[in-house]
Amino acid sequence: MPFSARFTRFAIVACIFLFFFSAHLKNLMIFILIGHDTQECAPPVSLPPPSPPKYEPVPTKTVRVYVTEVVTEVVPQGPAPVVAEMPQKPLGQHTFLPNGMLEVNPEGAHPIYTLVKDAEERWNEKVSRASKSLEEAIAEYKRRYKRPPPKGFDDWWEYVVQNDVQLPDEYDQIHRDLEHYWGIEPRDLRKIQKELETKLDSYTLGKTATGPVEVVTSSFQEGRYNQLIVGSVRIIGLLEEIDDVLPAFRATFSPHDGPNRLTDYGVQQAVLKAAREYEPIEIDDLPKINPIGWVSACSPDSPARQFKIDLDNPPPPPANKSFIYDHRLAMDPCNHPQLFFQHGQFLSHNYGPTPQTEMVPEFSQCSSTLHHNIRIPTPYGWVEDIYPRADDPDFDDKTDERLLWRGSNTGIFHSSTSRWKPAHRNRLIEFTNDLNGTANILPPNKTQDEPVGDGIPFRKSRLNPALLDIAYSGSPHSCAEPVCKQLATM
Repeated sequence: MPFSARFTRFAIVACIFLFFFSAHLKNLMIFILIGHDTQECAPPVSLPPPSPPKYEPVPTKTVRVYVTEVVTEVVPQGPAPVVAEMPQKPLGQHTFLPNGMLEVNPEGAHPIYTLVKDAEERWNEKVSRASKSLEEAIAEYKRRYKRPPPKGFDDWWEYVVQNDVQLPDEYDQIHRDLEHYWGIEPRDLRKIQKELETKLDSYTLGKTATGPVEVVTSSFQEGRYNQLIVGSVRIIGLLEEIDDVLPAFRATFSPHDGPNRLTDYGVQQAVLKAAREYEPIEIDDLPKINPIGWVSACSPDSPARQFKIDLDNPPPPPANKSFIYDHRLAMDPCNHPQLFFQHGQFLSHNYGPTPQTEMVPEFSQCSSTLHHNIRIPTPYGWVEDIYPRADDPDFDDKTDERLLWRGSNTGIFHSSTSRWKPAHRNRLIEFTNDLNGTANILPPNKTQDEPVGDGIPFRKSRLNPALLDIAYSGSPHSCAEPVCKQLATM
């Protein structure tokens, strides 16, 4: 087959190359195989013209070369030169504010590293120090609360053992809810509780020494009994298991899912002092209340008392980014008066109701740091939403990684005269579905050895749909027209 012109030209060039350089290649191979003497190179100098060659004997040495195998060898190099590194600037420190917030320092590492590390350490410490015996539990109770545990504590410990309770010493919230009442004269406390049973929108559970727990009385508007008494069924169901160890009691409950007993700061401090000194105070000796609305429950030197609250002129958002490091402190309106502008619990009553003249022992499904309702474990949220649970994949195996929320527009009545727009659920819907403008985001790909920076602007039209799936479910309620129609479009 005839060769192409391109191939012919290539072959001719290769032959010429080998003809002229083959000798040099041979010498080069011998040079590599037998080595050579080296000397330091000197700078070039001017030389006289060469004279005719003159024969002189040259000393010779015999070199025997035995080539048995041609190998490719990587000649080890010396260590790389050490380049002096510039000293790294120390990372900045974030600020842990007394209101439960971590204020971000752009020169510090991403704060999530610190928060996760601290949370894991606190959790591990909590689990490791959990009491392993009744004696340890009694000692821990006395250490924390500076008083002996209540009657029946041994029955509780038996329940702990039988049900493998993992955190048997954690009564801090229960203690905070009950401590006020230990400072009130028992005779007066029973009087307050008896009067409470007759107040509208309440029901009372009780039992005799030998009987079961049951509804002993209720006080509802006509026609609303079936609607409001339903919460008692689940609570009684919770207590049936321990009926036999419960003493005779009466306890009055609110049927609603919000607190209603606003605390007066002066009254609260008086009964707490009495409780801690084991000297109960009579209600006639309690200080007069200071009826200044929501902030009646706050210390006189708290931010809420120092800040003028004008609901028609909300404060601007904070200038610096922040993270929550203490949940209880962070949700206290006395520390964060802007919450009065953002939550339906407070906006529903504008600047707030008049505080209670005494501490009223009413149980409710939730409370706030401004109220003294006694919290119960709320049973209506205990639902199995995936049947069977085996069909629920592990978290890492779920394909949709967005934050999901569905709920209804509760939390405030929506009308032309109420401040419903900035309320918490409406604000959540508006904020997470906004597609206009940008949001400044701290980059998540920073290591803990580099500063987090001031953040990067991301378009909300990309950010929110990628991370969030937040919407109302069902039809609007708790509203009056035309606001109901407006809610339907959210």
